[in-house]
Amino acid sequence: MAYLIGTDEAGYGPNLGPLTVTGTLWRVPAVDTDLYQSLKDAVVADRPRRASSKGGAATAKLHVADSKAVYQSSGSIASLERSVLAMLFALRGEVPADERQLLASVFSKCVEDRIALFTREPALWQSGDPIPLKCQADDVRAAGQNLSDCADRSRVMLMDVLCRPLFPAAFNLSLDRLENKANVLSSHTMSIVQSLLRQLPQASDERAGSQDLLIGCDKHGGRSRYLGLIQQFLTDRPVTIECEGRELSRYHWHDGRRAITIQFAAKGESFLPIAAASMVSKFVREVFMDVWNDFWNERVDNLRPTKGYPADAKRFMADIESARAKLGIAPPSIWRRK
Repeated sequence: MAYLIGTDEAGYGPNLGPLTVTGTLWRVPAVDTDLYQSLKDAVVADRPRRASSKGGAATAKLHVADSKAVYQSSGSIASLERSVLAMLFALRGEVPADERQLLASVFSKCVEDRIALFTREPALWQSGDPIPLKCQADDVRAAGQNLSDCADRSRVMLMDVLCRPLFPAAFNLSLDRLENKANVLSSHTMSIVQSLLRQLPQASDERAGSQDLLIGCDKHGGRSRYLGLIQQFLTDRPVTIECEGRELSRYHWHDGRRAITIQFAAKGESFLPIAAASMVSKFVREVFMDVWNDFWNERVDNLRPTKGYPADAKRFMADIESARAKLGIAPPSIWRRK
């Protein structure tokens, strides 16, 4: 068997709301497995059509692609939500009932981590709003079961989905420590890869075969050189640089019997583990932006919601200024400096 990891983010550009970074971990028959092909009866990269069914209810395939292709802010979030929740159902066997359960299912298995998240900015981010937001839970379960069955037939397994939202206060602290936004994204991403790697069997176990691993990451801004990052977070073994360029940077090393490749690719979402990570990151961020907008709508009349991007974020901060001051909320706890 072999393993695939994909990582991606949502919310890199905004000043408001969390930067969410996600990693997905898959067990596959071989490191060159094309998951779109293996899971073709359950997922599709283009917008799906409802499949015909002879013996029961028809189930549309899941749309798994770059989150920007699946969801446009001016349209419905239903397709993005359906695919993300179906993947979580295939993984956990349940559909989260609200945003706290959603976070618990993707953020971490560590209870202390979840408590730490909510105690940093509790009043701003806690909500009891039900999930699903737009799609039907029964449809999510059917689509998730179809994905699980298809994966079993193809000897594929979704092993974990790990999403870590970095909210403004924590983001600003990381910015102070790491000097720029690109370093914040890179270090946050590598910490997720580290956590996923701990779930793999020991590479020295001869009974498990070669256990080769491919890690796919979307490019981190305009960065093309990642060797220092790899050596800082992932290995102290010799690393071979295959290429470093605007479209692709690719590296190799060995850990016992395991050959490991990591690549940072522009438009990396053609690799399904990255596409899945992109979608989870986007959905989690959208859920929390709904919580954010609901919080301020209860305190400011006729307030237009925001997605948190720079120009509109400034407008939103001006609109909530009086309420923010009255509540005693310091700007650095809600405004990302970069």
